[in-house]
Amino acid sequence: MEVYKRNPFIKSEILPVDVVFHPSWWYRNTGITFDEDFFYHPLKRVESEKRMENELYERFGRYGLGINRNKSLPVIGAVHNAAGYIISEMLGCKVNYIGDSAPQVIVAEKDAFNINPEEAFKSSVYKKLTRLMDTLKKKYGYLEGDIKLGWCV
Repeated sequence: MEVYKRNPFIKSEILPVDVVFHPSWWYRNTGITFDEDFFYHPLKRVESEKRMENELYERFGRYGLGINRNKSLPVIGAVHNAAGYIISEMLGCKVNYIGDSAPQVIVAEKDAFNINPEEAFKSSVYKKLTRLMDTLKKKYGYLEGDIKLGWCV
């Protein structure tokens, strides 16, 4: 496979960018399902990320994608797809996990917009996330990826 080294349009090395595909693309092209286990089951997370890296390498390896295809990575968050949902669920919104789509946030219809950060970090979704992180870190010694915990209004 020819490796793409230079950008012919700007005459420089490839710019560092993140490539993100919608979960429907992954589902259609790889069969990966984005059910709740995808996000919280340690073995499924590692296996799914490896499949994603393989697919990226096969399709776009010449651009430098999929370099981790032979690694089992302890990934948290949604690294290769767009799926922002954790903050909403931590704040009390219901989230539906759909096999071929990003988690769907159902608005919590509240009379007032009151945020209690302490309660958010006691939520069941945050506990699932910390269990995932603890399990992966114990097995691999480190974590990759991130969880966007910025508060959005």
